[in-house]
Amino acid sequence: MMHRTVERDGVSRMLHAEKLELPPGARVAFAPGGYHLMLMAPKRPISAGDRIPITLELSDGTKLTAEFEVRGGAFRFVSP
Repeated sequence: MMHRTVERDGVSRMLHAEKLELPPGARVAFAPGGYHLMLMAPKRPISAGDRIPITLELSDGTKLTAEFEVRGGAFRFVSP
């Protein structure tokens, strides 16, 4: 699932993001405190240091697989 973190009244909250619309050539960073991915029921246990492939599906049907590194409960983007 994709979420983004927003701050309201001094409290950080995660909001589900059904989709992310970007103009051509734009970039987005998946990072703590902003847009991020949450793995729901991963197929195997994961630990800090593991590298996990994630497939993103674009609106035109294109699938983009990127690798993320598990870092203490958070993921850091490694490569497209």
